[in-house]
Amino acid sequence: YQPGKTIFKFDTSLRSIDSFLSPATSPYGLTFDGKYLWLMEYAKPLVYQLDLTGKAIKSIPAPGEHCMGLAWDGKYLWTIPSDEPSRLYKFDTLGNIAGIVQTGAAGANGIACDGRRLWVVETGDDMICEIEPSDGRIIRSITTPGDRTFGMAWQGPYLWCTDWTNEQTGGGRVFKILPMEEKITIDGLRDDWLNFTPLIYDPEGDNIKETTDIKSIYGFTDYKYFYL
Repeated sequence: YQPGKTIFKFDTSLRSIDSFLSPATSPYGLTFDGKYLWLMEYAKPLVYQLDLTGKAIKSIPAPGEHCMGLAWDGKYLWTIPSDEPSRLYKFDTLGNIAGIVQTGAAGANGIACDGRRLWVVETGDDMICEIEPSDGRIIRSITTPGDRTFGMAWQGPYLWCTDWTNEQTGGGRVFKILPMEEKITIDGLRDDWLNFTPLIYDPEGDNIKETTDIKSIYGFTDYKYFYL
């Protein structure tokens, strides 16, 4: 989406399918609950519920001022107030706060949910943290695939990430990454791949000829092939 302008719908090959005007003047988070879109308004504490044509169904109060990011866990919405970037707020579709989780992911400003755990991006440290929502514990961290990553969405088993875009920095990028827990050893040397920038060929992608420029992803093996 573009602040105060347009929300775009893309397929997984990043072809534009549709677009509509945003009801928010400063949208700063977007998620989908299986039927409706939910859009965070940064300029004032509001969250819009939208149908898939962009029509606003209703608005509810956000849990704080200047909230950043929005995720849906199957029952509740999650967001991060900018003045409390180490706290994750859980709230229902009426705007009632259902919980506040303190986490070690200081400076968080983007959030997604994989159905079990939360994924939070720390833009200042260029890290994405997997968070246990019950207690805020960081399960693990991976380096962001781009610069100033903000928006994230989960499409299992992939995590989609976007770079920040504005008039000064120019066009942003969209990354499709495969977070993996396993670290591997090559010739006895262990490497977390934190500064590695490969060109990934994704045999499970929608387009088998697709290549994806992803940096800082763990290497892994399925015991038949080696992947980077």
